[in-house]
Parts: sequence; structure tokens; C-alpha cells
Amino acid sequence: MLKQIDKESIHKITSGQVITTLSSALKELVENSLDAQSNSINIQFINYGIDKFEVSDNGTGISPKDFKTLAKKNCTSKLSTFDDLNKIYSYGFRGEALNSLCSLAEISIITRTEEENVGSILKFDSNGDLIENSPIACSKGTTVICQKIFSKFPVRYNELKRNLKREYSKAITTLQSLALINTQTKISIYLSTNNKFKQLVMSSGGQTLKENIIKIFGTQFAGKLYSLNFITKKEKNSQNQILEIFPFQFSGFISKMEQKYGRRTSDRQLIFVNQRPVDAPKLLQVFNEFYRKKISETSSLSRSTLYPIIIINFVLDPKQFDINVTPDKRKMFVKNERFLIEEIKLYLEKEFDTKNQIQVIDSNFIQNIQQSFIERKNENETISVSIGIQNIQNMFENYSNFLHNLQQKSQKPQLEISDQMEPSKSNSECEAQLQLVLQKEDFLKMEIIGQFNKGFIITKLGNDLFLVDQHAADEKFNYENLLKNSPISTQQLFQPLSLELTTQEELIIEENLDIFHANGFRFSIDKEGKSTQRIKVTSFPISKGKMFTQDDLYEIISHLSQSPGIMYRPNKVSAIFASKACRSSVMIGQSLDFYQMRKIVDHLSSLDHPWKCPHGRPSIRHLCSLSKNN
Repeated sequence: MLKQIDKESIHKITSGQVITTLSSALKELVENSLDAQSNSINIQFINYGIDKFEVSDNGTGISPKDFKTLAKKNCTSKLSTFDDLNKIYSYGFRGEALNSLCSLAEISIITRTEEENVGSILKFDSNGDLIENSPIACSKGTTVICQKIFSKFPVRYNELKRNLKREYSKAITTLQSLALINTQTKISIYLSTNNKFKQLVMSSGGQTLKENIIKIFGTQFAGKLYSLNFITKKEKNSQNQILEIFPFQFSGFISKMEQKYGRRTSDRQLIFVNQRPVDAPKLLQVFNEFYRKKISETSSLSRSTLYPIIIINFVLDPKQFDINVTPDKRKMFVKNERFLIEEIKLYLEKEFDTKNQIQVIDSNFIQNIQQSFIERKNENETISVSIGIQNIQNMFENYSNFLHNLQQKSQKPQLEISDQMEPSKSNSECEAQLQLVLQKEDFLKMEIIGQFNKGFIITKLGNDLFLVDQHAADEKFNYENLLKNSPISTQQLFQPLSLELTTQEELIIEENLDIFHANGFRFSIDKEGKSTQRIKVTSFPISKGKMFTQDDLYEIISHLSQSPGIMYRPNKVSAIFASKACRSSVMIGQSLDFYQMRKIVDHLSSLDHPWKCPHGRPSIRHLCSLSKNN
């Protein structure tokens, strides 16, 4: 029997779809402040936002006549009909954010317009109804105070609590992108822990995008960038009439076309449309592929996996794209996306035309040129070899005999294949299947049958036989043991090295010092120093006489921004440990006794990822299932 859901339940369900994370809540409030023509916005986090956060601006404020409908669902001043979407340039337009926040948290709003002599503090219930309106002295603008977000939803609240620093980091990243692109607004972010406020991000406001980049990421970061600027030209037909085309323009920055300016992660790739941060994988792919192609042309790398820095704003007519696709308005559909992509490709090819650019010539290329001058050859030289007629006849006779023998063998197959046998699967498919069938504790239950071909351990679990690669299994155990327990040697610097870090990156280092120390990095931290300049490197990791670089440090920072507090080793360290583990492990061709085989198989139960070795080779494969008849 069908029943209609009550209004309160409907409200909770739909609100949970609009505001899904701490990041989306902050984004909606800051966008409201930007729409209110603010030129200064302050964001405060109390205990990373789980206790409270505030967004204050000096915008137009809220008129008293709008107080009652302010937090009502679908109440907005941005549009009145669906057709108005074709003219929308504002961030918000659906009238859902405040209403949804009321159902998810405790909301208070302090506001005053230019016309009012005194401000108002407003409180709302979970349905968005105004329940309290009191006068308060305040400056022009609006402050939204959000307390105990998601506390009314136990599962979501516990999820936020468990991953608080990760969710907080995502919120900072989102706010940082808004601070970056809004050059006319000064945006400051503060964090309060232990009753102490610390400034994290501040954009300059009223300046250019380049100056905002310097303010947030530093001058060294800005020095890696190349400026882009494009606008579609109006085309005319034979009658001198302007043709209807898809007008758009974009401006911003991309990494200079050199390998040293690329990054190992894509965390500095930002695409905006009309100053709105969006997810645009197809557009990013165009810039990534072009950058990697250029890198391969000017270096010894045949295929680069580096990511360029991308900070680009597209200006499109609202009629040409649809942003009303997902609740967070990050996904979009573009009317003439193929044309857009082709125009970008043409522009990049023209802008970075090798005839107009100073090329960086790889040292290997120069060495090859020098070698070619030393061993100069005449391209018109011919090579002549004398071959007798009899030799040619013998060659053809041997070839005929070979074909005859091959035909005879093909008529007598040596291998009979069952109709039920499935095609061979890739390593990743086999690994996925094993994870579905096996649990890590199953390795302790396996019966050791014996060793096969001095390379594999045959085991039995129930009615199933498995092959354990003795080298891959032992190598993975040694590898994970090194990752967890092996310290990295450090080399102290003659003079501490200054770093250009964002305030968020400084916070990541301070809160994860044990992880950086385990990877061989040491720092001096000036607690009272200027933000973004408080941390210096005093020691770098070193292995086999080779010192690591700042790139390895930034790689760890990037990972910890997504997974705070979780141990991480940079790729360079992982490669060193993989090599060490390989050399110290049981080899193929080595005979093993029962105790050694038991030990290797049991070790797999203690690993985080036992299914393949560090180089990608499967450590275990399913051999067959035994029937009762067997």
C-alpha cells in the first residue's frame, strides 16, 4: 500500500541532498556573501567546524521585509521563472541552502542594511520558520552562524567526526578556490583551536588573479606559470554579415612548458566558469594532454605523467551551458562542448608554436648530436653482399620445408582445450576475484601441499587449490615491513631552506610531524612568525647518496591533505623499499622446507594488501576446485 511521506520527513530527506558535507555548507554561505556584493568576507572555524563556523560579510545585508521568507524553501530574489536561468550570473538561484542548513544545524543570522540604524539577530527552527527576532548593534552586512552541523543526523555526524580533518581540508580547498578567483573581494579564513585563532588563507581583494595567486600560493609558485588569454573572433560571411557562433573567452594560467614546472598530483588544477568552480574533466584533459605532449618534445621522457598547474576562468553566456545538474552546481553541460574543445586546442598550438618559443633542449639530445658528428656517415652509401645462386635456392627449399612441417603440426594439435575454459583474465581481474573469495585470515587456514617447480607453494583451502608465488609473497611482506618500520636517513642542511607554503600546508606539516620525520624531513617552526613563512626545512631524506627534493615534500603534503594522519611514503621511497624488499626475499628456484612455506603463507595474513607484490605481480592465484570424484 502506497503512503504519502509526511512533510517533516520529506524536508529532512531533501535537505540532506542539498548540503551533504561541511564543504558544501561553507560554499553555499560564501557564495551568498559574494552575491550580496561583499568586498570583504571572513570565515571562522571553531574546532575545525564541527562545533561551529561563521561566515561574515560587509555586503548589502537583508531587508527586514524578507526576514520571514529568508530560510523558506525555494524563496530567492535571483529568479522568478525557469527562463530566468538563461540570464543568471549569480552563484545561488534555487533558494535551498539556508532552508537545508536549518534542518541540519542550529542557525542564527545577524544582519543590517544601509537603511537600518540597528541590526537584527534572527533565529530559525528546523523548518526554516523565524522563531526569534531581536535588535543588535552591528555593522552593515550579514553574519551566518552555524552550530552543531549534522548533529540531528547521527550517522552523518559520526562520519564527520571520524573524518573531521579530511572534511575540514576539503572545505579549505573549496574556499581557497573561491578566494582565488574573486579578485574584487578580500576573503580571510581563520581556525580556532584551544581558544587561539590562526589565519589560514587571505586573498588580496581588488587586485588581479596573478596577485591573488601570489598572496595564496607564493611568488615561487606564480613564477612557474604562463599567462593564457583567448576570445573568439567574430566571423563574417561573403555579404559581410556577422555569423552566429558560440562566443566564449578564457583567461588564466598554466605551467610553463618545462618538466620542472609540472606536479605529481592534480591538486592545483582549477577550472572556473563565470568565476564558479566547476568539475570539467574534458577541459582538463585537453590542457593535460597538450602539456604532456610538449614535455615529451623537449625532454628525454617518451611519456610524461606530470600534471600542469591550471587556473583558468571561462566566460560563457548562461544560455550556452546548464549548471543546474547536481546540488553542488559543480557538474555542467555545455551546449557546444566539441567546438569549445577544438578552439582551445587550436589556441594552445598557436600560442606555444615552436617557431615562436625558446625551446629547452634536453642534454641527451645534445649528446646524440655530438655523437653523430663523431661518427658521421654517408646516407647515400650502399651495402653490397655477394650471394651465390645455389645459396638462394637452398634458402627457398628450407623455407618450403618449414611451411610443410608447420602445416603438418597444425593438423595434429598437441593441446586439447575444454569448451568450458574461460579466457585468461588480467592481473587486476584476478586480484578482484580473489578478494571476493578470500579473506586475509584465510591464509592461516590454508593447508600446505608442497612446492612446485621451486617457484610456487601449492596450498589447499576447503575444496580449492591455490598457487602462492613464493618470491612475490615474501617480497610483499618485506616491502610492507619496510614501509611501516624502516627509518629514512637524513642529511642536515648547511642552512635551513625557506619554503613557500600556504597556511593550510603549514598546518598539515605541524599536525603530521611524525609522518614527515619518518620520511626523513626535519623542520624549524617559528610559532610567532608570519603566516606562509613560519616553516623552514633543516634536513632532507637521503638514500644511496641521493638526496630527496622539495617535490617529495609537496607530494606528502598533497596526500595528507586528502588523508590526514595516515602514514604515507613518497613514490621515491616506495621504489627504494621495493628494490630492497626484492633483493632480500626468497627467490624463484630456491628450495623451501615445510616451515619456510608455512611462514611465507602465514605472513600474507598480516599484510594490508597481500594480493600482489610491489611491482604488480599477483602473489596468489586460484588453481582449481576439487570435486568429490577427485
